[in-house]
Amino acid sequence: MKRPIIRIYFLALLCCLYTQRTLAQETFEIDFQTDIVSQNIYRGQVDGSASIQPALSAAWKGLKLEFLGSVGFVDTKDPRQLDMVVSYTTGKFTVGMINYWDDLPKEPYFYFGDNSGHQFEGYLTYDFGLLSASWATIFAGSDARNSDNKRVYSSYFELTAPFTIKGIDGDVQVGVVPWATEYYDTNGFAVTNIALNLSKDVRITDSFSLPLFASLIANPSARDLFFVAGMSFKIF
Repeated sequence: MKRPIIRIYFLALLCCLYTQRTLAQETFEIDFQTDIVSQNIYRGQVDGSASIQPALSAAWKGLKLEFLGSVGFVDTKDPRQLDMVVSYTTGKFTVGMINYWDDLPKEPYFYFGDNSGHQFEGYLTYDFGLLSASWATIFAGSDARNSDNKRVYSSYFELTAPFTIKGIDGDVQVGVVPWATEYYDTNGFAVTNIALNLSKDVRITDSFSLPLFASLIANPSARDLFFVAGMSFKIF
């Protein structure tokens, strides 16, 4: 089962946004924003067209809870998604768990099992300064199976290098799948994601700026290339 991106910046939530913070938050913070993206890409995979993607998060002293949604507005066959992320950051290290969910199995949200729309993934991220590294593994829920019908524990490893050039924030990502899994459509070790992500706040008026972002993404394993653009609307 392929997983769509929860906006191109979802990896920023998991790798960049987390790793750019070197100190735990000392105050309680709530954030809510909605993104509009031209296509859903996650770790080099496609599963949908243009979509609206709300994100709600609450953070306190290194603890963070996020709800990330996505609903297509061009292709009516796009799956409805609602992912939950729980994480803890201390210094340059982050540990967390993601509960992915989509309605492709046509089961309700509160239905769990190996054939449900849920996948539970644990991940670790560490910021080395100029480079951050992240490892993620699905440990429960719907996952790929091998010829013996055993869970393959689909995993993904990524390196991220952030940069800023002339007021434009960005990062370069290289992601690999270490072993065979139908979850990422790989037959063994494979490079599935090479991405250049850029973002910039474009000033509209003296008091309002519109955050825009774009990504050029290659999946060498699938011999595919994508160009995705979007915008963010921060509610609070």
